[in-house]
Amino acid sequence: MLNNLVNSQAKHKEIHAKMMGQCKEESNFRKAEIKAAKIARNRAVKHLAQCKASLTNAQKELPGLVSTKRSYKKELARAEKAREVERVKYTKRRQEFNEALVFLGQFIAFVHQKLKLYKGASLVTLSEELLKHSNKLNILTHAAPILVSIAMEATANTDKYDFVPNQKLKQRLVDLLNQLHLRIKSDNESNEKDERRAAQIFAAYKKRLSKVINTLSANIKRVKKQIADMKRCIDKEGGIIAKSLAKLVRNGNLFKNAMKMCSSFNHEFIEATYNRLNEIKTMHQILEIVARRFKDLPRDLVQYLEDVKNGWKRYVNSTEFHKFLEYQRKQYLINKRGALLAKLNADKAKNPLAAHIKGAHGIY
Repeated sequence: MLNNLVNSQAKHKEIHAKMMGQCKEESNFRKAEIKAAKIARNRAVKHLAQCKASLTNAQKELPGLVSTKRSYKKELARAEKAREVERVKYTKRRQEFNEALVFLGQFIAFVHQKLKLYKGASLVTLSEELLKHSNKLNILTHAAPILVSIAMEATANTDKYDFVPNQKLKQRLVDLLNQLHLRIKSDNESNEKDERRAAQIFAAYKKRLSKVINTLSANIKRVKKQIADMKRCIDKEGGIIAKSLAKLVRNGNLFKNAMKMCSSFNHEFIEATYNRLNEIKTMHQILEIVARRFKDLPRDLVQYLEDVKNGWKRYVNSTEFHKFLEYQRKQYLINKRGALLAKLNADKAKNPLAAHIKGAHGIY
């Protein structure tokens, strides 16, 4: 019986050592997996919050950018329309100036070449044309001396405008026409300068507006990309959170089941060790009864029993065995705490308000 007890204990210790080694490995592995899942979950939660904040900011920023771009494009369209109106006016003025200059050139040539032999009616016709051009160009004040001279000379001749003007009239007309020609030419040059200056100012203004519009377009494109990226980020981090939570729950359950099994096996080993020690104590009591009855026992048996009993006592008092007891105590506390938390969660689920009131009074 002693040999069986010793052999059973030795075999049980060997199996227990192997089992506890596997339990330790499993515990370390599951703890590492749980830790990794928590880290992944926490990191994903942090990134998810950042992506949501970035998405919110981008969604707030986009309407303002779109509205601002619309305003700048509207201003550019207005400026282009105004510039086109100015260009049309310039083109019309240039045409009128050129026509007036051509007419004055012809008028001056006529005075130089044909005024000696001409019908008075031709000069009057030219004066009417001069009046039309002057009115278009708004220079009647400058053309008036010419018209007056022609009118005065025509009035002095009563024979249906058939007259040969003197050289004084010719020279006066030439001088006045040349002065008017120079005036119109100067106005035409000013018109050209004003157009070039207006074109340059518009080009610079359009360049600035276009640059702002391009910048706004780039920012709108960037913000839209940011919105799309942040939506993908939210989906991605949400998936990571779901996977990490599933991993956390799975490894938590596996860890819990493994520790429950290890605790059960460790408890069984402790109980078996104490039971075997009790059996040895019982055998010792039996031998004491036998010794009182027969007065004599084999010394090797008595010594063997004593050695086994002492060895057992030393083992149950050893640090190694106490580690198993401490392990069992910790598992008991963990399980007890888990049971209390489970009960508390169940109570909260049944009556959340009551659980809150109890918690506020420190009952839990």
